[in-house]
Amino acid sequence: MAFEDLTTIVLDVGSFRVRAGIAGDDEPKINIPTLASRNPKFKSTKSTNLESKLTNNEQDDADTYLKREYLIGSEIIDYEIMNNDGKLEITSPFGDGKEINVDVMERIWRFTFEQLKVEPEECPLVMIEHALTEKRVRETKMQIMFESFGIPMYYSGYDSVMSMYASGRVTGITVNMGYEETQIVPVFEGFALPHAIMTMNFGGRQLTEYLAQKLKLDGHNLTNDQVSQLKEKLCRVAEDYDEELRTIDSASFELPDGNVIQIKNERLTCPEIYFNPQIFQSQEIGPIHLQTYSSIQKCDIDGRRFWYSNILLTGASSCFPKMTERLTKEMVFLSPSSMKVKVIGAPERNIQAWLGGSILGSISASQTMFITREEYEEVGPVLVHRRCF
Repeated sequence: MAFEDLTTIVLDVGSFRVRAGIAGDDEPKINIPTLASRNPKFKSTKSTNLESKLTNNEQDDADTYLKREYLIGSEIIDYEIMNNDGKLEITSPFGDGKEINVDVMERIWRFTFEQLKVEPEECPLVMIEHALTEKRVRETKMQIMFESFGIPMYYSGYDSVMSMYASGRVTGITVNMGYEETQIVPVFEGFALPHAIMTMNFGGRQLTEYLAQKLKLDGHNLTNDQVSQLKEKLCRVAEDYDEELRTIDSASFELPDGNVIQIKNERLTCPEIYFNPQIFQSQEIGPIHLQTYSSIQKCDIDGRRFWYSNILLTGASSCFPKMTERLTKEMVFLSPSSMKVKVIGAPERNIQAWLGGSILGSISASQTMFITREEYEEVGPVLVHRRCF
C-alpha cells in the first residue's frame, strides 16, 4: 500500500493536553487533559452511581468505561461530577521534566488509539516532542511504539519545527508558551538550533496559580479548572501596562453555583508576568522579550533579519488578546533600527504544532523521513537521534 493511502496518526502529548488525530485533518480529533487515574469502580461495576444515571442505550459504553482499570483525560472530570466518593488520585506521565512515567504514558497512548478507532499496527505515527527532550526519553517513546504497539513507521518532530511548517515557514523563531515552561527556539531551513534555545521555567500553570492566590485573598476558593476558565475569559495583555492599569474596568465571571466574581487589576497583571516576572516574585526568570532577543543574538549575525521578521507565537498562553502587539512593541524597542520586526500569532496557535505534524504526515514526499520497523530492529532506539532532529 502506498504511503499516502495509509492512515498516519499525529500525536502531541504535552504537559497539559493530549492532542491526537489523523494526518491531513485540520484539527485533532482528541484534545483532552494529560491525566490518568485509577478507576475506583474497576472490578466492581454493579450498582454504581454512574450506571444509575445512564439509559439502556448507553449501557454498553458504560460497561466498557467501568471495566477499564484507568480513567484518562476528561473521564476523570466526568467521574468526579457523577460520583460523590471523593477526589481521585490523579497522575501525570511527566515527572521532573526529564523523565516520564512509562506506564501512565502507555495507558494514555492506548486510550488515544482506542478513541481514534485505529489499529496502530497499520498506521505510521508522527510523534511531536519538545525541543531538548532528554535522549533516553525520546528513545523510550520510540521503543514503546514499535515494541508495544507494533507501529510500522515512526517519526519524531520537534514542536517548534512543526509549528513553523504549519505557518508555511521553514525559518524563523518560535516562542512556545506552554503549560509548564516557555521555550524559544530558532529554526533554520527546518532544523532547530539547539545552541540558541532559551527556556523559561514558567508557563500557564504558574499564571493560574498566581491568579488563584489573588482570588483566595479576596475570599474566593476556586478549582484550578475554574481559575483557568476565568483567566482565559477575562485576562488580556496590556500594550502599555502602567497606563492601562489606571483605566482598566472590572469584569465579572459567573461560577457554576450562580455566584459572580469581579476582578479588575488581575486582568492585566496575570499575563503581564511574562513581561515583568517580578510580579510573580521571580528574579531568576527574564522577561519573554529579553529571552527572545537573547536567542536571536546567539544566531548567526548574517541571518538575524530572518528571525526578527519571523517571530512565531505558539501555545495556549500565547492566545491572550494583545499578546502579539505587546511582544512586537518590546522587540522593536530591543532590535536594531535596520531590522524589520514581525510577530505572527495565528488563530490556531494553540494547536499549531499538531497542525504541522498533520501537514508533514500527509505529504508523500515525507515518507523517507520515517523510521521503518526494519530499520528500528537493525539499529535500535538510538536511531531516533540520527533521523529525527
